Amino acid sequence: MKNIRTAITTFLIGLFLGTAGFAIATGSLGSSLFPDVPAGSYYDEAVGEMYDAGIIRGYSDGKYGPNDNVTRGQVAVMLKRFRDELLHGGIATVQPQDDDPQDPPATPAPERNSAGSIRFTIGSFDVMETNGTAQITIIRTGGAEGVVSVDIKVEDKTASGGSDYERTTGVLTFAEGETNRTFTVRIFDDVLEEGDETISITLSNPTGGAEIGTPSTAILIIEDDESADDSSNANSNSPGELVFNATQFSMSEEVGEIDITVVRKSGSGGIVSVDYQTRNGSANSISDYDEVSGTLSFADGETEKAITVPITDDANTEGLEAFSIVLSNPGGGASLGAPTSVDVKIIDDEVLSFGTGSLRLSEESYSTLESSGEALVTVERIGGASGIVSVHYSTSNGSAKKEFDYTETEGDLIFLAGESEKTIVIPILDDDLSDPGETLNINLSTPTNGAILVAPENATVNIQ
Repeated sequence: MKNIRTAITTFLIGLFLGTAGFAIATGSLGSSLFPDVPAGSYYDEAVGEMYDAGIIRGYSDGKYGPNDNVTRGQVAVMLKRFRDELLHGGIATVQPQDDDPQDPPATPAPERNSAGSIRFTIGSFDVMETNGTAQITIIRTGGAEGVVSVDIKVEDKTASGGSDYERTTGVLTFAEGETNRTFTVRIFDDVLEEGDETISITLSNPTGGAEIGTPSTAILIIEDDESADDSSNANSNSPGELVFNATQFSMSEEVGEIDITVVRKSGSGGIVSVDYQTRNGSANSISDYDEVSGTLSFADGETEKAITVPITDDANTEGLEAFSIVLSNPGGGASLGAPTSVDVKIIDDEVLSFGTGSLRLSEESYSTLESSGEALVTVERIGGASGIVSVHYSTSNGSAKKEFDYTETEGDLIFLAGESEKTIVIPILDDDLSDPGETLNINLSTPTNGAILVAPENATVNIQ
């Protein structure tokens, strides 16, 4: 059967990515590994990702043979590697040998707690005291069998229970199969200028066989509105600037449409507008998506709008395709920020499944000039972009020191449905010292709502 070797590869990757809790650790392309895999072919990405996972290895002469037939023995070897990958829940190690049936015995899979582990999504939350309430998310990972519960205790740190917030304790219960719960902390708005204050929230006493995960303690920061800079009010009177909410979007063709979010920042005063237009790339507006153009209008105080682009679901195996969408002609005194042009990737559902996705940094190392005033770090969402996910990011010292060479930066990056690439901005401080070649670190942690981290999740930023 012609192309059976390639067909099995694409079939396995569809199963692999469609299995909850698994993702590929890198993003190699088959064409970068094997000289006989055409760049841009519909199986280019599938071959690379299955190689990264250790499920395929190619021949001893360095070729893959995408048009070769396979024997029953070779199919058994690939399926065994696939089985081992699912059982172990990790990334298989790629061995420098060809696809023969001689594999070492599988390592026994570690025991898994079917009831799961309960933890906070991040170690720090914040809320304005004017909000009235803070929503705290607790997740159950690694298993969801049976009914489990966990005790929650909210205590003073620098904030005072009764005057700054409502001190509370309680029990949070997860039903069978339930993996995500929230609880509410009531916040009191006073007229005192007292600065930001903090409270501590602790998880303990899990039941039903569940365990306590990390982080099990979180800090809630109550931001004082009396101490806030009045510049925020000044900014609200500005017409602001208009930008896309992400630097790249992606969506499976079977979804039928994608919403591209445009946000208005640095001001929301008055009525403003901006034109938008789609442009063909490898995807064509005749067969792959519907061309759209028009004008978005923002009312006074409005900060977010969506452009809906219909996607065509066909039966062709055509691989990854993309088009772009561009903003232009801002009106009402608004300006254009960055980005004003983004790529939209259409994932072929005949080749790959499409799920929540995995999160990673785009590079292991970034560089910037001290005089530029900032470092831009890209975070990618790969293997799927369904639903809303988030990931925490934070900087730490290398040879560069915070407050002397850069401003410490920490927060949560939120990806809306379809958003697949975002940028973190790290302020860089320009001094008079001759100290080139300093570095700081950037780290991703605690992904939410089913997304997972893959390498690289840590990177260095070189300041020249």
